[in-house]
Amino acid sequence: MGPLRRTVRAGDRVTDPAPVFESSDEVALNALLTQLLAAVSQQFFHMLLLGKRGRADLAARLKRVDDQDFPNAMQIVDLLLREGAQIRVAPHAVAPAQSTAAILRTELAFERDLAAFLPSLAMRSPEAQERLASAMAPRDDYRGWLVEILRHTPVDPSSGRRESPQLFSVLLQLMEQTLLHAFANWHDGRTAEASTSWQISGAAMLYLTALSDFCGSDDQASGGIEIPGSTVVDRTARFGADLHLVRESASAARRLAEVSDDLALAALCLTIAEDCGRIAGTRNGEPIRAELGQSAVFRNFRRARHRMTR
Repeated sequence: MGPLRRTVRAGDRVTDPAPVFESSDEVALNALLTQLLAAVSQQFFHMLLLGKRGRADLAARLKRVDDQDFPNAMQIVDLLLREGAQIRVAPHAVAPAQSTAAILRTELAFERDLAAFLPSLAMRSPEAQERLASAMAPRDDYRGWLVEILRHTPVDPSSGRRESPQLFSVLLQLMEQTLLHAFANWHDGRTAEASTSWQISGAAMLYLTALSDFCGSDDQASGGIEIPGSTVVDRTARFGADLHLVRESASAARRLAEVSDDLALAALCLTIAEDCGRIAGTRNGEPIRAELGQSAVFRNFRRARHRMTR
């Protein structure tokens, strides 16, 4: 596959300028996108947990990195779609911890892996190089801060995993896939459908927020939460693929409710299952029918896309 080109009309003459986007950039950008999605999902859980533990100061420091990583990931999605390239998010995993020291250690381990990975990416076009530079920009300072703060952070009592990772896995996949489909629908000129996809992605995020107390483990040997890869499917199949994951989320929530000894978790899972049932009855291009998963923040993709990609 050769370089992608933009065709420019100059009066009555059509010109074919020099390549502005290389096919090798498509592969590298997808690899970078996968890593950034893993980073922001893990940061998402850790910011919530630190805030609940009274460490708003630490959560704010993570948010500074998240405020760079998430928009960068969305700009990569926008760039790939704008250039007619494929989006292929590889399978990835997050391993959220529970206690403060374990959260910081997990963040540091991820950052060290990322520091080794990012220099291996070769970007050729200026826009792709800018995305890589943006990904690298906060890393050294953040890693140094993590090393320093860990020196003064006492080790908390270890916390074991309190949930089945299957529900978290399918909800994270739902959140990512519908977000990608929102961008794809937008680029296809299907603005109403983009907002429906965005609302479903927001619902998944709200469910994960509610579930965050039941997520993660300080025991790194217990493994993390596997997130299957995502691709942007054909426009005629997108909504069906998203509703399939909505139904899978409902099933996973019911299964966890049945086996959990925690009454609060079981009740929350049943609420999520019922809410997913409402969303499954949504028509494409219309607002989702949801209660727990409903928020004005996720209502209109036009405004959201502007915030995410500026």
